[in-house]
Amino acid sequence: MNSHKKKKINLLLIAVLCISAIVLLSGQGRLRRSGGYAEVEGLEITRGEYSDGVYQGEADGFRPGLQVEIEITRGELNRIEVIAHNEIGRQFWEPPIRLIPEEIIKRQNTEVDTVSGATATSYGIMAAVEDALEEAKGN
Repeated sequence: MNSHKKKKINLLLIAVLCISAIVLLSGQGRLRRSGGYAEVEGLEITRGEYSDGVYQGEADGFRPGLQVEIEITRGELNRIEVIAHNEIGRQFWEPPIRLIPEEIIKRQNTEVDTVSGATATSYGIMAAVEDALEEAKGN
């Protein structure tokens, strides 16, 4: 093999290593948690347990900083909105942001089925709602 080909191969290997490092580092938020996902207790929303009002919560999805706003009216959870997130890949974050809040409200429970291919974001939404519910419980 001539030296010109060796240099090209070495440059290609360096490029692959750099790209691999960037990909690994971009997922660091997700790798910090035990089991790879935000922990969800599975809270059942029962009347009288939570104070009416608007509350915010935060948890890690695929990446840190997934924030929700919830509204409790007459002791029931009636609105969940994801107000901020750092998730990547619309095809991964959009379905759970659309579906998970609907299911939590419908079931009045924070533990619902995850969206296939978007498990981390799904658990992140559930955990952020639980974080907001903790605030609602304290009032």
